[in-house]
Amino acid sequence: MQTAQRTIVEFGLNRPKLVVIGTLVLTLLLTSLIATAEINTDPENMLSSDHPVRVLNHSIRDDFGTADMIALGIINESGVLTEDILGKTEALVGEINNTDGVVPGGVISFAAAGAPSQDADAVMKAVANNPLLAGKVISPDGKGLALYIPLESKSEANGVSSAIKELLNTSEYSNLGETYLAGLPLAEEKFGRDMFIQMAVLAPLAGGLVFILMYYFFRRLMIVVAAMSVAMLSVMWTMGLLAGTGFPLHIMSSMIPIFLMPIAILDSIHILSEFFDRYPKYNDRRATLKAVYKDLFSPITYTTLTTAVAFSSLALTPIPPVQVFGLFTAFGVASAWALTMVFVPAFVMLLNEERLQQSLARSLEDDSRVLNGGLRWLRGVATSKPYVIPIVFIILAGAAVSGLMRIEINDNPVC
Repeated sequence: MQTAQRTIVEFGLNRPKLVVIGTLVLTLLLTSLIATAEINTDPENMLSSDHPVRVLNHSIRDDFGTADMIALGIINESGVLTEDILGKTEALVGEINNTDGVVPGGVISFAAAGAPSQDADAVMKAVANNPLLAGKVISPDGKGLALYIPLESKSEANGVSSAIKELLNTSEYSNLGETYLAGLPLAEEKFGRDMFIQMAVLAPLAGGLVFILMYYFFRRLMIVVAAMSVAMLSVMWTMGLLAGTGFPLHIMSSMIPIFLMPIAILDSIHILSEFFDRYPKYNDRRATLKAVYKDLFSPITYTTLTTAVAFSSLALTPIPPVQVFGLFTAFGVASAWALTMVFVPAFVMLLNEERLQQSLARSLEDDSRVLNGGLRWLRGVATSKPYVIPIVFIILAGAAVSGLMRIEINDNPVC
């Protein structure tokens, strides 16, 4: 272990420029692959394509000719059983049937009853006498119509709904009444899209929050910049490799940055905080880094291994997106370790020694009083009244058990 530590760490100490340039080149290569990522928001893909449940479901659909559907509702408080509204709706059905992504001629509406749209009474009677249409395409109070639109593919839901909205905004159909589009494919697509938007917003926010907290705690900008660099680079490498190896960006894999960022930052925080604590003793970057890595290399390596193995174990699950999530998060954890061992010492070696000493002097003057005071108080409680800590933990455990008993499982992703 000591030989590996010296070999790895001293490479960063002896060739800092090469390490930094190599890191930037690798980052550019992997980051460029993110543009090739394919986004998949379908919850059905949580199961593999050859899973018995999916195979049976698809075979039944093929046997009975069913398809994923979206529904268009038309509400008019004055009544929909008029020649004008029925005629326009019939024309709308024809246009929807010809829309890309819709099963040709598959729209289900009052027109399927076969009665002429010019005769409202005949339409209502024909629908009432059809057990498949009664109560489904015309509301009992005569104020609502429903169109059921089968899709050639679930992925067409958003495009088809957009095309229908464009039709409804034309002057020909704008006075039908209030219109509503709904359906499970739309709900799933909306859920997936919102998840990706939230990850795109929350990941930078999480990074910003970590940055602020670290600066408040350590009051040393160099620690924050180096640690954040390790976290950001590991996330960029992981997502770039995921896209470059052809795996689609699923709802699960979109959460990798949120999980990885706080994990990836830990090792570099240990190294850098210890470095700044020991630097006044050695007053030399190289000597300080060697002493720090000599003590911390083994524990950091072991914690990284246990974390990576824990995430890698998700590869044993029968859910493909969870497997991808686990393996690539483990890769990100390993990347953060490698960056901590090579990039961090190279980063420190490229700092100006004089500015480093000045920064250390300023940070010692500006140490967080709140943090130090809080830690001193906690130390006092733990040493003078040790029985308090177990009692508090027992109370919290009891409260947790009560909460666990109230857990309700909901496996519907769109609820």
